[in-house]
Amino acid sequence: MRILTLRFKNLNSLTGEWSIDFTHSDYLDTGIFAITGATGAGKSTILDALCLALYGQTPRLGKISKSSNEIMSRQYGECFAEIEFTTTKGTYRCRWGQHRSRKKADGELQNPQHEIVNAENDNVIAHKIKDVLTTVEQVSGMNFDRFTRSMLLAQGSFAAFLQAKPDERAPLLEQITGTGIYSDISKKVHQRKVQATEQLRELKACLQGIQLLSNDEKISKEKTLKEYKTISNTLRTNKVAFEKGIQWHQTLANLENQLASLKTQQIAYQQRYDDTQPQRLQLQYAQQTEQLADEYRELLSTRQQTKKDKKQYAKNTQRLKQLKTDYQQQQQRLTKTQQKQQQHQTEAQQLEQILIKVRDLDTHIQALNQQRKKIEKQQQQNNEKQQQLNSEQEQLTTAQKTVQDNQQRNQKYLQQHPEDATLVEHLAGISLQLKQLQTQQQKSQHSQHLLAQTQKKHHTQSKELTALQTQTEHSEALLKQHQQSYKNAEQELAQHLQQQSLAQWRQNYLANEKQYNNWQTLEVSLKDALQLSNEIEHLKTSQHNEQQQLEILKQQQAQQQATLNLQNEFIEQLNEEHNLQRTLQSLEQHRKMLVDNEACPLCGALEHPYHKNSLPTFDSSQKKIKQAKATLKKYQQQQQCYLKKHSQTEEKIKQITQQVSNKQARLDTLNIRIANDIEQINQASLPNNPTQQLAFCQQQQQQLSTKNQALAAKIEQAEKLEQRTKQQKEQYDATKDTQQQYQQTLQAQQHQQQILQAEIEHLQNDYQEHINNETQLSQQLSKALQAYGIVFNSKEKLSRINDTLKERQQRWKKVNEKQDTLEKQQQNLDQQKIKLTTEKTHLQEQQQEQNKHHADIQQQLDDLKQQRRQCFGDKDPQQEAKRCKKTGDAIQHDYEILSNTVAKIEQDQQTQQQQQQQLEQDILTHQQHYKDAQTRFTQKLSETHFTDEASYLNARVSKQTLHQLQQQEAKLKEEKIRLDTRKKDLNQRYQQEQQRQITEQSLTNLQEEVQQLDQELSTIERKIGAINEQLNTDKTLRQTQAKQLDLITAQTKEVTRWDNLHALIGSADGKKFRNFAQGLTFEIMIAHANQQLTKMNDRYLLKHNGKAPLELNIIDNYQASEERSIKNLSGGESFIVSLALALGLSQMASQQISIDSLFLDEGFGTLDEETLETALEALAKLHQDNKLIGIISHVARLKQRIPTQIHIIPDHQGRSRLSGPGVAEK
Repeated sequence: MRILTLRFKNLNSLTGEWSIDFTHSDYLDTGIFAITGATGAGKSTILDALCLALYGQTPRLGKISKSSNEIMSRQYGECFAEIEFTTTKGTYRCRWGQHRSRKKADGELQNPQHEIVNAENDNVIAHKIKDVLTTVEQVSGMNFDRFTRSMLLAQGSFAAFLQAKPDERAPLLEQITGTGIYSDISKKVHQRKVQATEQLRELKACLQGIQLLSNDEKISKEKTLKEYKTISNTLRTNKVAFEKGIQWHQTLANLENQLASLKTQQIAYQQRYDDTQPQRLQLQYAQQTEQLADEYRELLSTRQQTKKDKKQYAKNTQRLKQLKTDYQQQQQRLTKTQQKQQQHQTEAQQLEQILIKVRDLDTHIQALNQQRKKIEKQQQQNNEKQQQLNSEQEQLTTAQKTVQDNQQRNQKYLQQHPEDATLVEHLAGISLQLKQLQTQQQKSQHSQHLLAQTQKKHHTQSKELTALQTQTEHSEALLKQHQQSYKNAEQELAQHLQQQSLAQWRQNYLANEKQYNNWQTLEVSLKDALQLSNEIEHLKTSQHNEQQQLEILKQQQAQQQATLNLQNEFIEQLNEEHNLQRTLQSLEQHRKMLVDNEACPLCGALEHPYHKNSLPTFDSSQKKIKQAKATLKKYQQQQQCYLKKHSQTEEKIKQITQQVSNKQARLDTLNIRIANDIEQINQASLPNNPTQQLAFCQQQQQQLSTKNQALAAKIEQAEKLEQRTKQQKEQYDATKDTQQQYQQTLQAQQHQQQILQAEIEHLQNDYQEHINNETQLSQQLSKALQAYGIVFNSKEKLSRINDTLKERQQRWKKVNEKQDTLEKQQQNLDQQKIKLTTEKTHLQEQQQEQNKHHADIQQQLDDLKQQRRQCFGDKDPQQEAKRCKKTGDAIQHDYEILSNTVAKIEQDQQTQQQQQQQLEQDILTHQQHYKDAQTRFTQKLSETHFTDEASYLNARVSKQTLHQLQQQEAKLKEEKIRLDTRKKDLNQRYQQEQQRQITEQSLTNLQEEVQQLDQELSTIERKIGAINEQLNTDKTLRQTQAKQLDLITAQTKEVTRWDNLHALIGSADGKKFRNFAQGLTFEIMIAHANQQLTKMNDRYLLKHNGKAPLELNIIDNYQASEERSIKNLSGGESFIVSLALALGLSQMASQQISIDSLFLDEGFGTLDEETLETALEALAKLHQDNKLIGIISHVARLKQRIPTQIHIIPDHQGRSRLSGPGVAEK
């Protein structure tokens, strides 16, 4: 992976938009470059931009999100970072950016945006944050951690690793190399081993709790089951035969009920048929009227058409009179309009001559007005310009006075501070001395701080060493105590179990618990059986009482039915009398048309007694029928009441019978269950009496309960002892591990004390050297500052002195530059004043000429306006012409409308006269048609019993009524046929069913037989179900046992596998595998580091300490290959070793990918001239491998060693700028 270009905007102190092109020839030629600048100027920000563009995070700040962005420059509302890089997979451009709301500095942070594109075709590959990170890792082969370990080596990370203690080096090595996963693997193996062992123990415990039937018990139960199934099949066959007889009896009873119901329906039908006699007579008359319908419709049509023609003829006559009157009126209006039109034409010709003259005058007046306005506008502009010139002249006078005052003030300052002029040349040297002194003070303070920390650490570790020795002694005593406690717990558990296992004691407890449950089940069954026996006796008594009540209701019902039959016969007689009277009454219309000695059309009689005499009234018969029906309804209600009580009593008896049957079946089932329970208990001494049996059950339960409580207490105590033994064992093992850890820690602490003592002596020498250098620099600086009136104090803040001098330099330069500017301004103001005076004189001459021209034009304008008023006044010629034309158009329009109206009236008169003549002919024709239709209708009417048109209309009914009457008669006929057919069918079915004669037993006997069989079947089925359940349970338990054995076998293999793996790498704290893996990684890293160290310095080689896994030693080739601790290295030597480690790790991380760009953010300030040159040469050699190396440092000597540089230049506002090859600002 190689970085091609970098672009960023508004990151920390680097404000604005910048770009760095790493393909510039300067970078390609040398292969190494430096990023230089003062501390805090923003050197590391360039590396932050690289990380931001690729991963959206930095080594110092972590991930940048909506809630936090500390890298965006202050007082700015947006920032971004963009990088273009190339790998073996192609060239890509990755961009990260974030802005505030509306890109305002005080706006709310928005979600960051991240995308990666193919730089060769600009196709977007991913634009979501997670997708971009995944894509970057795929194309580059590095995630963020790997990138910071292989390409971007962050500031101070390896110096911390080199100076760390051995016990502190493990987490640092995990962080740098990413080997923390081995600790997690070791812990996970330990957890899986514990889980596998616990699962095996649980599987064995479950196997002990499975109880199976013996082979003899299983064979006996299967034989009993076969016998019960044979009995069950026989009972079912008998039950089917009895159920067929019951069904035959029920079918006969059902047919009898249907025949009785059918008879009732026939009686009701006859009653409805008699009631519809008047409607059937009305239907007969209505059907006769339908025969005359066509002739009557023709008669009505001709009659209505004749009336309509006569009405239209009268209307047309009135219309002709009205048209004649309208024609005369419109003709008069047309004549007046013609006269008015001629008068208007004369007036229009006169107006046209006047308008020509007025328009000519208006044209001259308008031209003069425009000239006058133009002159007035010029006068106004000249006045405004005159005021502007006066104002500018006053401003020039004021400005001249201000410039003169500023010149005097600046001249006075330059005379008072002549020494500040030398700061222009000497300030850079003084600033460099101040920075050197400040650096030396920081080094002194840092050395003093390190010395104090090391002394404090030495004192603290001395205390810790003493305490650790005490803890080790205490741990040894505690280990012996826990070992003895573990042995005592094992002996106490064996003594409590009495040479039996805990599983055997649990099995005894379960056997007693099962026997107790059997006795408890028997007790519940005995109680239920006693209760059911009492309930059956009570129900039988209630059943007998209800049977007696049912017999009484049957007698009352028979008496009431006889009364109902008599009342029905009485009502039928009254209905016959009433129907006769109603029939006579319905023939009233026909009786009126009867003539004495002429035959009646209905009966043929010559005498008509009711023709003149009135009919007898039938109000009395209706009243009798109403009373008789009310009495019948009362009897029917009483009968319904008896029927309801009878039905309720029968239902109650049926319910009681069913309850007795159900309870008896339950009692039989309980007796069978009790017998089975007694057989299962196998108790020979059980009494025969149920009450005594119940008492015996309770006694046995009490004995078993007492025995089980004792067993439960013993098992509980054994479990506690077993748990206690297990805890003592774990406590012993933990104490043993702790004791070993204390011994190892004690040895490490003693070794560390020796190292700290040597380091304190080294730091004391460094501190004294820094103090001497600081004193020498202070004396030199004090002498240089005396020339500027500054008394130097070493305790004063050096940056404040530098700022004061810099401010005095800038102020002197600024005043000097301002004095030159003021002189130029004074000359410019004098020239402007002369120019203003000339412009004012020219402007006054123009104003006088314009005033004279304006007065001449005004006089001509007044003369023309006077002539116009005399000729036409103030009227508008155009409006007057429009008014005249509008009047003429209106008169012409009225004339045309009136002409059209007169012509239309003449046309309407001709049309009405033609229609009148046609109507006269139509009236004669329609009158003849009416007479013919009336003759035909009268002839047809004489053929029926209707006397005239009125009688015909009285007999007519609507189509809906006629349809209803026809439907009513058709329904009665259909119902008669349906009832007759159903009666015949039921009689035939009843005779066929009687001939079958399936059984001679009664229905009651058959039902009792079926009920008895149901009870026996229920008992047998319960027994079969109980045996099936036992056999199925045994089968399931056998399958469960087999599966459990398989699981135990498989789990045993799993436990063995995890035990073996645990012995290799497993531990509760994860140290075993972590230390092994880190040791291998450490050795590989040392090998790569030695390759780099050899290039920079042939004196030293790194070596892994065999006794301590993470201890690092150094081999000094200049001292007979002596091996010593790295703590004795100087500052420069430590940096060389740290740099070698960093490059070695980068080589480790880049074994699978190509790393062509490398950035080092390490301090080079501790190196002497020779070592610095050696380190730079080693880094420059990496250019042979086509690598680009970037070094970040503020060391001034790097500027001389590395020609290619990117300079970070800070300003006084806390912002910085970039300069160097390939650097550009947008």
